[in-house]
Amino acid sequence: MKIVQKINDKAPSYGSIPFWSWNDKLESEELRRQIRRMKELGMNGFFMHARGGLETEYLSDDWFDCVKACVDEAKKLGMEAWSYDENGWPSGFAGGKLLNDKKNFAIGLLTEEVSVFPDDEDTVAAYIKNNDGGYDWVTAPVEGCENYLRIYRQYDSSYVDTLDGDITREFIKLTHEEYKKICGDDFGGAMPGFFTDEPQYFRWGHTYSNTLPKIFKETYGYEIFTGLPAIFEKDVPNGDTFRYDYYKLIHELFINNWVKVVYDWCKENGVQLTGHAVEESSLGGQMMCIGGVMPFYEYEDIPGIDYLGRGIADDIAPKQLGSACAQLGKKKALSEMFGCCGWDVSPTELKRITDVQYANGVNLMCQHLYPYSERGQRKRDYPLHYSEHNPWQDSMIGFDWYYNRLGAALSEGEEYAPILVIHPIHGAYMRYKKGSDWLNEIEGHFFGLSRLLGHNQVPYHYGDENMMKKMASVEGDKIRVGRCVYDTVIVPFTYSLDSETCEMLKEYIANGGKIWLYKDAPENIDGRKADLSWLKPNIEWEEILAKRDIRISLNGENVSALRKMTRKLEDGSSLVYIANVTDEELINVKVGIPEAKNVAEIDLETMNVIPVHGEICEKCGGRIVYLNFENAQSHLLIVNSTENDLSLADGKPETVNEFIPVPDTAVFAEKPVNMLTFDIASLSKNGVDFDEPLSIYGIKDNLFREKYSGKAWIKYTFTTDENFVAKDLRFVLEPMNQQSVTVNGIEITANENDWWFDRAFKVYDITKA
Repeated sequence: MKIVQKINDKAPSYGSIPFWSWNDKLESEELRRQIRRMKELGMNGFFMHARGGLETEYLSDDWFDCVKACVDEAKKLGMEAWSYDENGWPSGFAGGKLLNDKKNFAIGLLTEEVSVFPDDEDTVAAYIKNNDGGYDWVTAPVEGCENYLRIYRQYDSSYVDTLDGDITREFIKLTHEEYKKICGDDFGGAMPGFFTDEPQYFRWGHTYSNTLPKIFKETYGYEIFTGLPAIFEKDVPNGDTFRYDYYKLIHELFINNWVKVVYDWCKENGVQLTGHAVEESSLGGQMMCIGGVMPFYEYEDIPGIDYLGRGIADDIAPKQLGSACAQLGKKKALSEMFGCCGWDVSPTELKRITDVQYANGVNLMCQHLYPYSERGQRKRDYPLHYSEHNPWQDSMIGFDWYYNRLGAALSEGEEYAPILVIHPIHGAYMRYKKGSDWLNEIEGHFFGLSRLLGHNQVPYHYGDENMMKKMASVEGDKIRVGRCVYDTVIVPFTYSLDSETCEMLKEYIANGGKIWLYKDAPENIDGRKADLSWLKPNIEWEEILAKRDIRISLNGENVSALRKMTRKLEDGSSLVYIANVTDEELINVKVGIPEAKNVAEIDLETMNVIPVHGEICEKCGGRIVYLNFENAQSHLLIVNSTENDLSLADGKPETVNEFIPVPDTAVFAEKPVNMLTFDIASLSKNGVDFDEPLSIYGIKDNLFREKYSGKAWIKYTFTTDENFVAKDLRFVLEPMNQQSVTVNGIEITANENDWWFDRAFKVYDITKA
């Protein structure tokens, strides 16, 4: 079957690209060895990621020697050696170089009440309370006034002002241009480009920039200082309107002065940009850091998200990503995933985490994390880790190739998504304040609509109003956004729509376009009170459900545990991916596919095309198939392929309810080495008197608090049965800059040719100690 061959051919290029944590003193040969191992695992490349624990100086000659070695090795193996653009995160401070000058610092705003008029350099503006419940901006002391509201700057010495494009250009000069000098002809080739990680504006309070007053006045025609109290107090007169103007401008400045500047430089210099913003999965998170994530994706070659933890989140983050990629025509959509899942996460849980994202638009995996070293604190760097330190790393080969193939499959054709949901982020501008409950109402409805659509397998995309302003148009009774055309629009609960959106909707409705309102219509346009009585639904919820290309049910009920994506292929066939994103077992799920002439399944492990159980559906003129879903199981169906000569298997798939005998050919794994971890010890500062046993972390914390700088003795104690005879007893120790190691008073030395778990962990033979 041609589609199978196409998926197989493309699968390597959709191979995962892990975060490769450069977190120690780097050695070129060890870096090359680790790259070869990644290739064996089915990975397509790596992100060279400076991270906590790094002992090679960032952006030094030694650093770039390592970069060149990795680019060379990747080139030999047909892999991609991507650069990560920062030493840590968020991106933008050039490993600290830009933090040497206070004028580059990120800025937030704080308030306080003072009795004397403030005129210091950190004060932004001063106000006195008026009789209307608001504040009057004053620029000089007011006679008799003893109570001023002072709004002043709070500087963040750990990050930069991302609303200032000059600072962004300096970041590029210190980082990207250095890579260009070093990589030579491989710049844009074996080193394809840069990963940018969590750039953001000031997130710890109320964002500000010294560039704002001038640009605000030019944009809106009034002084920013007249309204600043509204970002602190909800009910001041015209507060909603000011907040709308303020946060819309901050968002646009961030996009245009940070990510667009970096992207434009990358385009001009022949490299790609990938990475992700931050806090993409909610309105409050986006407001805190970026003011709307979807426009960020316009300025990436491979747009991306971050998906942390082992829980299954709402569909919002991957759906926003998938929507923008479809509209922009960007075939690859990346997710940095698995960070913070913990050392005890199971492969089954990882599959659920991946499936919910792939069913919503992701098709490229960035595993977090693949560490160079695990010594010391490094092993606690937001695990699980996917390097050789993972005891089941060999099993990741099958896992990786499964998603290489699935990513390739879900990049084929175009996603079936006839419904456009206007994204409500601009409504959130009117009510945002960090740390408050002002967004609870709109946030609750945002999640509610996402769940209603996702749990019912309704195919849709989000439409960001800023993107629509540039990319959208009315085509008869349809709306086009970039490369996607929608015949149905959903207006969510929101406080405001942009004027350009309203004009487009009026034309669309007048042409007979279908529209449904999740709740009541908003009451504002561009953050200002307006008459939207014309905005009424002309279809019911049942007509939204009717837009589904397949119908999924179990015992006559909807199956909220399943997520689905359909890809329409050029030859008229379709790929349908259905994933169980829960730990539930779902037996004999009924999948109705109208107008289907044939249906089969592509087994992503073997890439064989296999029959599915089902029957002809006379009513819908198609097929009904029955699928079983175990915990985290998924199915990839091929529908209406002209090459499919497989008949439906009769009846429903069988379930196994009895034990299967173990075949004689089965081979059982050897038991692992019996190990005991020493993480409780006693501390002495003189080698004679020892404290009570305490965790190593407790000892470390106590020494830090005391600012202790002398010698220390650490004693680990364990007891054995009196009949215990050691035949092969070994002790493993991480590097500790120790002067000596003794067991039962006998000094021992490490076998320099032996190691365990990490090549830095030395092994001591203590059998005779």
